[in-house]
Amino acid sequence: MKRIIWIMTFIVFTSTALTGNCLYEDLVGKKFQAKGTISGVMKEDGKYTMMLKMDNGASILVFWEGERYEAFQEILQSGNRVRLVVDVLEGGLIHGLTASKLGRIVVSKSNIPKTYIEQNARYAPVDVKTLDAYERTVRYFNPKLSSANARKIASSILTYSKINNIDPRLVVSVIFVESNFEVDARSVKGAIGLGQLMPETARCMNVDPTKVEENIKGTTKYLRDCMEKWKNYPYMSVPLGLASYNAGPNAVARHGGIPPYSETQAYVNKVMKLYYKLCGK
Repeated sequence: MKRIIWIMTFIVFTSTALTGNCLYEDLVGKKFQAKGTISGVMKEDGKYTMMLKMDNGASILVFWEGERYEAFQEILQSGNRVRLVVDVLEGGLIHGLTASKLGRIVVSKSNIPKTYIEQNARYAPVDVKTLDAYERTVRYFNPKLSSANARKIASSILTYSKINNIDPRLVVSVIFVESNFEVDARSVKGAIGLGQLMPETARCMNVDPTKVEENIKGTTKYLRDCMEKWKNYPYMSVPLGLASYNAGPNAVARHGGIPPYSETQAYVNKVMKLYYKLCGK
């Protein structure tokens, strides 16, 4: 019975929480630390698969060879909070190397931040004048938005832009071209919300695209990821990043630049034109 429950949990987990592993394909051959709480462990053919909910809220699967897991078996038990050293294999597979046990985090319910923005407020403070200016800009692009919704969108754009080290004016430009700041926008291809995130992209960003704040979080993070792929081309990282956001990084790499798709070329031109205007150029 326990095995059936575990398998059902495992299926749900791999279709949702595993999304964090989508982000590690670019780290093949590298090592890093992961801290979090073990949600469960499964043994199959002498190897172990461990669910780890990390302290940043993301969840990943960590794979262990039998002997290596057994060397840390007392530490790698469900419910334990641990620090792992892992490396990344081909395809973004996260492979466990070492483990150490950490103390539990005790948090008072009254001090739990309600949103990711509140969690990161000290890292990305937003001054009132800037927030007011962005709220006016959002309402200019979509006058139907209430003041409260426009302020929420503006605050999310400013916060996640700072967290991801990206110009918020570029994020405004992308959202306007993508959705005209229509919160409930849906495309015929299935893209969702302000940043028109595809469901698979949203899963890889570990966000719910139907929620305003999370949609902007995913939009900003994915845009930053797209631009990072072209960081060795500093004068082209923005247009190539925009092309990647629209057509996918693989299409940009395959064509050696902005793909010859009329939709993508028009998209990049529209976003860049508005971006330059917002920058006063």
